[in-house]
Amino acid sequence: MNKFINIINSILDKISMDSELSCLGAYEQGSYVLGYADEFSDRDFIVFWEKNLPDINSRIKVLKNEKAIIHEIKNVTKIDTGFDLFKIDNQLVNIAHRIGLEKLEKIKNIKEYSVESLRAVYNLQKAQIIFDPTNRIKEIQNQAIIKDKDKRLFIETFSIKISYLLRKLEIAVKRDSKLRFLYIYAEVLDYFSVLSLLKDDLTVVYSKWYEKMVTDPDLKQIYENISRDINLESWMSEVLNYANHIDIKPSKTLRA
Repeated sequence: MNKFINIINSILDKISMDSELSCLGAYEQGSYVLGYADEFSDRDFIVFWEKNLPDINSRIKVLKNEKAIIHEIKNVTKIDTGFDLFKIDNQLVNIAHRIGLEKLEKIKNIKEYSVESLRAVYNLQKAQIIFDPTNRIKEIQNQAIIKDKDKRLFIETFSIKISYLLRKLEIAVKRDSKLRFLYIYAEVLDYFSVLSLLKDDLTVVYSKWYEKMVTDPDLKQIYENISRDINLESWMSEVLNYANHIDIKPSKTLRA
């Protein structure tokens, strides 16, 4: 286990001691685990606690003692999840704290055929477990499989969604509604990418990586045509100039 993971485990141990709560397990998911990380990527960890979320003040105290640069520490009671966003050892870190393993159990039993539920299964499949004293997370991970029946239903659901979006796209063209067209067009390409990855048995993760991951030559050609026709830096420059004109500047505090 590398140095950075040891740092995270040490932080979790100290939070556990300070909060007097037992940690049930933890794993890393996201771009670092999948090998798609870039200079803007953070490290995403999911941590499970017994009975309660660790106290916010305990988490702040531990992170300050570890000389972490804290961006945000909060609990979202509606979803029983705490979020710690900070920088340590020159790495941006996002820790999601959850209570119990029940929600993890639900991931393997697909109930909703959405991109989010599909992504959750793949994230769990590819996760790098860093703490699992009872091997329960590993057991659940091994059971997180997309069966042929589920795959067919995902493909059917996404195909219907694309069909509706294509009709909306046609209407946007007829209305000459350019912003609406761009918004729907991006959504169509996202669904095309998910469908392509699913059919090719490739990992479906976050949309920011779709352009790099898809292998379908026709879909890749669409992405290449966009790159040819749209100069992103030029478009960005125009938006920045207008924003500057009305005294708005890009955030300097936004995390990855």
